[in-house]
Amino acid sequence: MNWWWPGLSLVVCAAWVGIALFNVFDLLRVPWLPKAGTGRADAGAAGVGSQTDPAGARPSVGAGASERVQVSVIIPARNEQERLPMTLAAWAEQTYSEFEVIVVDDRSEDATGALADAFAQSHPGFRVLHIAQLPVGWLGKNYALQKGAEAAAGSWLLFADADVCFAPDALARTMEYVGRQALDHLTVAPRVVARGYWLRALTALFAYNLVLFKRPHMAHRAKSRAYAGIGAFNLVRKSVYQRMGGHRALALRPDDDIQLGRLVKRVHGRQQFALADQFMQIEWYPSLRDMVKGLEKSPLAAFHYSVGKLVASLIPLLLLYDGPFACALLAPGWWRLAGVGALVIMFLLYFMVNRFLRFPLHQFLVLPVTLCLFIYTFVRSAWQALRRGGLLWRGTLYPLAELRRGL
Repeated sequence: MNWWWPGLSLVVCAAWVGIALFNVFDLLRVPWLPKAGTGRADAGAAGVGSQTDPAGARPSVGAGASERVQVSVIIPARNEQERLPMTLAAWAEQTYSEFEVIVVDDRSEDATGALADAFAQSHPGFRVLHIAQLPVGWLGKNYALQKGAEAAAGSWLLFADADVCFAPDALARTMEYVGRQALDHLTVAPRVVARGYWLRALTALFAYNLVLFKRPHMAHRAKSRAYAGIGAFNLVRKSVYQRMGGHRALALRPDDDIQLGRLVKRVHGRQQFALADQFMQIEWYPSLRDMVKGLEKSPLAAFHYSVGKLVASLIPLLLLYDGPFACALLAPGWWRLAGVGALVIMFLLYFMVNRFLRFPLHQFLVLPVTLCLFIYTFVRSAWQALRRGGLLWRGTLYPLAELRRGL
């Protein structure tokens, strides 16, 4: 086995060099949306420059950023009575004037619908749609988003979650940026709040893996196959949304947010991924247990509901993430340097991705342990789907046979 450590050291080091070369340039250029209270955007992808508004000027968007356009904010809500009031209150305080909010009550079994109705009665521009029954061939959230889009009056659609907290000028600054960059689709990564050491560690690894291999930071490149989409904030031009087929084209996709980005890219819409932790915040999951359970719906869909493909993908992931640690500690002689080099590259990329999260950097040191938790989460999701014969999402079981037809 004398060949084992040298071979593994060379492979993991070469792999991380390749990953870095493929990602670093665009990771460095991910734009930050203008910070609250300023009219300035950091330099980023697609040549974003710094610009400043006159003192006291209100942002605008349109042809040449000269006029406002109407935005329809669509919020699907199922059993969100605890978090929805806070979200609606934040939308009521937005400084952007030309927008409406459509809350789609998706068969809620709590007071979500009643709370939304009461809020809409006292706030002009807020509407509530109630869904009592889910048609065959749809996931609940996707049907809610489709119905909201059909009722929307705006020329822009913003699909947002019911648990996102926004600063008062979030929409105004976003629409200013979209107008200046002439985009068709903007998806924004908010600041993520995670309470608990291992919850933060798993969230960081999930984001790290997603960024390196889905490459949302390259979505702005027209010739790249990369695309982006985040459920907390997907802003899309209505004409482009209709051209891509709306959520009817995503009716049975539990990963509808990122798949929306794929379809926008397919119809040649101009797309960008950006950061906005200064005026958007979300608590993705309140606990590690909730995250492990909540991710039951996502992993298997990414592998076309093939358990074999999912499990097979975890083997190279184990070598890629744990291999450099093992080589740096256990490889003989000078071969350890290859493992150390791979670790240095891994950490630099981890540092760059951590800009999205601002979690403790020392959690990189427990990445081998976190990876075991990551693998457990994926394997558990597949097992649960097989055991149930489908995906259980927000109280509804969707059979695997039906989900496969929706690919």
